[in-house]
Amino acid sequence: MNTRRTLAAWATFSFAASAVWGAAPMPYEASPTEIAALPAACQVKLSEQGRKDQAQQAMWSARLGANTWLHFHHYCHGLKFMNRAQFAINREDRRYFLGSAIGEFDYVLKAWPADSPLRSDAQMRKYLAQTQLRTP
Repeated sequence: MNTRRTLAAWATFSFAASAVWGAAPMPYEASPTEIAALPAACQVKLSEQGRKDQAQQAMWSARLGANTWLHFHHYCHGLKFMNRAQFAINREDRRYFLGSAIGEFDYVLKAWPADSPLRSDAQMRKYLAQTQLRTP
């Protein structure tokens, strides 16, 4: 699925979800549409098909390191919450999603080893979420 179609589908889903759920938080688990908008490693980590694909699981574990891969789903959920915040219709939802993203990035920064290849990216994304949280 190309990026435009993925973003259009996500925007449609987000709008519909906001109309149905209002200010109530969305489910923690990522929807198939949300998963499709995430990086390939997150698709492997979060999708049902990806979790069953042992070859992909082994490849990403070897590429990122076993301890990084073990906790990688929290990084993916942080990205998911950042995406949800971008499309949030009201301020309360946006703040909730950004706060949730910060929590996920905090988790991986504590759990991942200092030499994790994604550590600096998680730090940058946490900072970005904190900055967006301070923006009205």
